[in-house]
Amino acid sequence: MAVGSATRLARVEPRRAVMISVCLVGAAASVVGEMIVLLRELFSGEAGDSGLGQDFYNLWFAARSSPQEPIYAKAIAEFKQYPGDPIHLAQFVYPPFAALVVKPLAGLPFAGAEAVWLLIGAACLAAACAVAIRCLESPVERSLAIVLAATAPSTWWSLQQGQMNVPLLLCMLAAGVALEKRRDLLAGILVGVAAAVKIYPGILIVYFIWAGRWRAALAAVLAGGICTLAGFVLAGSDALDYLRVVLPNQLVPSTGYDNMGLPGVFQRFFVPNVFDSQVANLPILAAVAPKLGALLLVAVTLAREPGGRGAAPVWSALVLTALLPLIVTTAWPATAIYAMPALWVAAACLLRPGASLPTKALSASAILLLYVSPLLRGTVYPPLASAAAIRSHDPVFYVWGLDVTLGLLLSWWALLILREVPRWSGRSTFAAES
Repeated sequence: MAVGSATRLARVEPRRAVMISVCLVGAAASVVGEMIVLLRELFSGEAGDSGLGQDFYNLWFAARSSPQEPIYAKAIAEFKQYPGDPIHLAQFVYPPFAALVVKPLAGLPFAGAEAVWLLIGAACLAAACAVAIRCLESPVERSLAIVLAATAPSTWWSLQQGQMNVPLLLCMLAAGVALEKRRDLLAGILVGVAAAVKIYPGILIVYFIWAGRWRAALAAVLAGGICTLAGFVLAGSDALDYLRVVLPNQLVPSTGYDNMGLPGVFQRFFVPNVFDSQVANLPILAAVAPKLGALLLVAVTLAREPGGRGAAPVWSALVLTALLPLIVTTAWPATAIYAMPALWVAAACLLRPGASLPTKALSASAILLLYVSPLLRGTVYPPLASAAAIRSHDPVFYVWGLDVTLGLLLSWWALLILREVPRWSGRSTFAAES
């Protein structure tokens, strides 16, 4: 592989070699700069419940508390104290199995555990990028994808918060690779374990069934069931409260300005909330329309796969992963990380002569919306956006919430369009290498 890579690079034109070098240097500079910021926060004590690793702190605390102490007590208290308030509810609300996953780090002090988790997240992101860019053809396309991965606001927001999203993204893409190599059992186990940590990856089970990969579907259900059961038995004294209290509350979309999913958009327009005046008294429409919209998007995605069985699994994993932030009940800015692989492919489309002008315009619009959005930038770089301003002015409130949603829709649609372009037929390099 090393000889082949060197041969390909040797054939790159000098002009393109310069472009690749600039891209990689820019990506490296972004990574180094952001890591310095994160490590400075870590070693200066700016970590914990309201700083670096805010989400991971809840995971780590739950792992330390299990199995003797309750792990959902804080979350339940917040549900009671702040019903429907999206600014709060920042405690441990994962399935119980997530606490078991982090248990090996529970013996470390938080600063040490967060440092290890930060390195794990960075490694998972690099691996996910390596998997996704294998669908691209030229070194220039892959270099551009690396730049986008290194500079995306959602990338650093996920790492800064210590989110589970990056490892789960890797599991979903790795499952596509496993299917490509006819390792259905491994693909199912990856999806099942990931879905036991957070329900999102379970969407690939729908694809397994649609594509007739029954072994993968069965393995996913069994692995997910076993891990979920282990979580309820071993995680904490109040593990069943996840089903009784936590999950029902999570199924209600947040009305927060930074809920970018379709349920959040409908809630903001049709249901009164703490930030904004009521637009229309249509709670039934607000509750039903997002669910119908999510079903429609999934149906369109699967229907556009050529016969299901003929689809390239890696490509299908990319499309369904890009769909996640749109259809989940609450998609915070960090959730946009699931759309990043779609954007890497969309960026490559801009460099290809075979893609039509409308397709290139669609891809460029998606990239701009998801990279320039003040909503996403404001989460990572507070001087660039003010949450107070977003909540205080209705037009800003709506526009800043909708630009990311529109960007997610465009990135997903661009990937579907590229699926039908001959050079984007989904025949990834994995099939040839295996």
